[in-house]
Amino acid sequence: MDAWVRWMGVAWLAAAAGCGSATLVKRDAGGGQFKLNGSYGFAMGDAREQAFEHCGGRFEQQEQARTVTYRCLEADAIATDPGDSTRLVRAE
Repeated sequence: MDAWVRWMGVAWLAAAAGCGSATLVKRDAGGGQFKLNGSYGFAMGDAREQAFEHCGGRFEQQEQARTVTYRCLEADAIATDPGDSTRLVRAE
């Protein structure tokens, strides 16, 4: 029983570690693009975190399939909601 519990713990940690990520495809001073890998929620969270750091918290992003393109906004740009630092635009 003890070995089974340890094996399940290791399997769970391995699965959680590989849930999802955003791989940087390209980046310049004005924005960049990510490819989403694995779990959508975790991958989008990773993409948003990386874009947030790159743009100083002000960016907008467009998602198409498993690719996210983001553009840094000027410091005086107005977000959709004054409490939000991002605007999400979904491509149809």
